[in-house]
Amino acid sequence: MSPSPAQVDPSNTLVVAVDPGKVTGIAVWDPAELGNRPGAYEVPSRVKVYRVFDDIVSWGRPGTVVIERFTIKPGVVNTNQPDALMIIGAIESTATRVGWPVEFQLPAAAMSWATNERLRRVGWWVRGKEHANDALRHLLLWTYAHNLLPEEIKEVVRGG
Repeated sequence: MSPSPAQVDPSNTLVVAVDPGKVTGIAVWDPAELGNRPGAYEVPSRVKVYRVFDDIVSWGRPGTVVIERFTIKPGVVNTNQPDALMIIGAIESTATRVGWPVEFQLPAAAMSWATNERLRRVGWWVRGKEHANDALRHLLLWTYAHNLLPEEIKEVVRGG
């Protein structure tokens, strides 16, 4: 489920993007507090991810969650990550309970559109933090697709 831009007040709505896994990337866009630069974190354990997300929800603000769609593929060793599936379930459950919409994005869509170069151009690249950058890719793609980025960031994203 995806909120329409009319349902999202970009000046007050948190957007939380999640790259789930053994190390989970979390990116938080909070224009009221952070302006145009999102917070980006790497969280090393499933239980800590639950705590971080619960803390974000406890701020009492409206929000939206964007989660990388994680798919287990038979025969591909690195896709057998139960942590990723448990994280997705816990975040979706909490978000639904507090009325936050949840949208899933394919990893390939975020990787191909929100490239390293594009993250660097908008000033969102975090050196040495692969999972945080993956969460930032989902955040950038989602906020751009929903026309929620400030005009100055849209210009940079478009290459202007």
